[in-house]
Amino acid sequence: MNKPVAPTTETTLQREACVFEHAGQTIHFVLPSATDHISKTILAAKNFYEAELLEALHAELSPGDVVVDVGANLGNHTVYFAKI
Repeated sequence: MNKPVAPTTETTLQREACVFEHAGQTIHFVLPSATDHISKTILAAKNFYEAELLEALHAELSPGDVVVDVGANLGNHTVYFAKI
């Protein structure tokens, strides 16, 4: 019988919480890491990743439009469009 392996930094997922205000709403993110580029950018800016791009896309949308986030990584774009 194999003994259980103790978690290590390689096998333990470190999560990072980030809370910020956007357009009058409180946004709560639980990021899978504080070390990858997207998570670091969100944590440092206290804002959505690619915020300028998201705002430009938002300007092109009309009420009732559907946005599909294909290939979502952290859910940044999904959360943004769910909140607008």
